[in-house]
Amino acid sequence: MSNIPNFPESKADTTVRRTELKDWLTYETMSPLGRSLMDIAKQIEESDDPPMDEDAIEKELLRRRDGYSKATLSAIETH
Repeated sequence: MSNIPNFPESKADTTVRRTELKDWLTYETMSPLGRSLMDIAKQIEESDDPPMDEDAIEKELLRRRDGYSKATLSAIETH
């Protein structure tokens, strides 16, 4: 008999959400990686580019990943 609990399958939440920062977290208390990510986020917010929707993000990820053919990308663009 298995000791693994039987959890019902749940659909992953794929909603794109903004990051929520803790009140106590400041630029000075962040790790170097955290500071770098905050700097990138600030550059994105200050840019004139409109935010990407989920479909645009998926297309960009597919474009950047190796192993996907143009046919795969075309199939996504038609949906």
